[in-house]
Amino acid sequence: MTRAVFRRLVRAGLVLGAFTVCFGVVAGARAQSTELLNVSYDPTRELYRDINAAFLAEWNGKHPDKKIATIRQSHGGSGAQARTVIDGLNADVVTLALAGDIDEIAARSKKIPLDWQKRLLFGEHHQSHAASAFFPSPYEEAAVLCMDGVGEWATTSLGFGQGNKLEMLKEIHFPHSLGLLYSAFTYYTGFKVKAGEYKVMGLAPYGEPRFKDTILNNIVDLREDGTCRLDQSYFD
Repeated sequence: MTRAVFRRLVRAGLVLGAFTVCFGVVAGARAQSTELLNVSYDPTRELYRDINAAFLAEWNGKHPDKKIATIRQSHGGSGAQARTVIDGLNADVVTLALAGDIDEIAARSKKIPLDWQKRLLFGEHHQSHAASAFFPSPYEEAAVLCMDGVGEWATTSLGFGQGNKLEMLKEIHFPHSLGLLYSAFTYYTGFKVKAGEYKVMGLAPYGEPRFKDTILNNIVDLREDGTCRLDQSYFD
């Protein structure tokens, strides 16, 4: 992750919210500390490897009199990490998987306010997908297309990103979903839904599109503007 990409993530407010805490700590009570402790859960291991390095470069470049020498990273299960903070671990940044774990930290340690969730922006499913694709990218402008099973109601979304702004422009709503259609074929070929789709994707290049016309003539109504509708009589 480059410093330019990191700065765009900060301007867009998308560095997991965690660095808002980190900035406050560095500027305040632990201003003289040369080390920060980042407590997070296992799946963020690689993510924070890049973010920590980018944050150090950004912070130390802007604050040469308050340089941070290193960010120490602690990984573990979300519940176990929450327990260490409740039991007194002096963490500067905490990123966990479950809201309930954060609630326990707020209730038992008093280190964060009980109404912490009211201070966060919860993005919609496809908006979050689009943001995670565009903001870390090297592009200043880009069209963003999201297609999956279903978010809240959107199954396909089209957006436009520019700088640190992202606008969602058009949506196709449930039950008309190419993602769910793919899951239906995954199930039909003997694989588990929400588990075997990647196997079907891996096998697809070795096949021939023998049923393309049958699908388009009977199940999928593909329209000139790029939208589509599924014939629901084929689905339970």
